[in-house]
Amino acid sequence: MTIPIPERSSWWGWTRLRICSRTALSSHLSYQNIVEVGVVNSSFRTVETLDLNHNLIHTWEEVVSILNSFSSLHNLILNSNCIQPSSTLLSLHSSVETLALSFTSLHLNDVIPFLPSLPQLHNLYMSNNSMKDLAIHDAIPSKSLQTLDLSSNGICQWSTLHSLSSLSCLSSLYVGDNAFASPPPISFPFIHFLDVSHIGIASFAQLQSILSQFPSLDDLEMRGNPWYSEEENAREVGVT
Repeated sequence: MTIPIPERSSWWGWTRLRICSRTALSSHLSYQNIVEVGVVNSSFRTVETLDLNHNLIHTWEEVVSILNSFSSLHNLILNSNCIQPSSTLLSLHSSVETLALSFTSLHLNDVIPFLPSLPQLHNLYMSNNSMKDLAIHDAIPSKSLQTLDLSSNGICQWSTLHSLSSLSCLSSLYVGDNAFASPPPISFPFIHFLDVSHIGIASFAQLQSILSQFPSLDDLEMRGNPWYSEEENAREVGVT
């Protein structure tokens, strides 16, 4: 396996990534001060995993460029790049299955318009993006999204997530480290795995009020809540 080396050809320590390798299936380029991906050699389209954590990619236009440039890409990791959303709907079609956008300041609403162009997207990670209680758009246009991570986003109201309740494909939801003020007023009938770790559950009754809105749940993660004091790696499995 060949790991491509970024070409350092730009200014003020920034890097413009130029891909030349023929055989790489994964490329790990974290902490390289990359601001954009330049010309991608056509023979490099076998790359399936591209890790660009902690770089200087700062526009959604560049994200789209990356997705369009790597035709075999299955996993794109862009955590800890401060990415600005696009005000226009850019041309995009990608077979990416996992997209990691945590610590990017993007709201889920910034990504929703592009979901029809990501028909194979199964896993979307958007934790620590300060989404707060800005409601997620209705009618999310995805028939493939199975896992969504919205942990640590300063969300206080379950109603903020109302539109997720209609996603029949969404089976795993991570909402840990959000200080929900009250039980969910809506049902999430398709969720099978739920992470509510560190959300301040203080009693079994409070837990029950949450579980009652997840009728299909069979796997629950709830570490770090005052009521539940188990071993560090404990998880409740097979919720009934």
